[in-house]
Amino acid sequence: MRLHAGRSFYALNASNLIGEILAVYFLLMFAFHCEQNLREAIATYRNNILRQPDEMKREASLSFFVEYLERYYFLICFAVYVHSVSSAHQTTLSVEVSFSDWMRARPELYSILRR
Repeated sequence: MRLHAGRSFYALNASNLIGEILAVYFLLMFAFHCEQNLREAIATYRNNILRQPDEMKREASLSFFVEYLERYYFLICFAVYVHSVSSAHQTTLSVEVSFSDWMRARPELYSILRR
């Protein structure tokens, strides 16, 4: 992406990238939908936390809520990984990299989880 180029060029490319990432994300969500819809689970636990008067039950819901948020976060990271790998294959400099190695090369992504 050319950051120094006109704003409309950057916005168009950023929009395309987001669209591609969302497409991969929704494909993954569809593929794993039989297991569980993470967005629904997150919304359900969020509502449980907000409405639960019992402190112990609220803590239990919070624990599940954080776990589901982490899964959702890694799913988004995986979608970005898939996009970056497919983009790399279109260049002559493509190198095979596993998702784990890709994540390790980006410590800032793990720092988001530690906040």
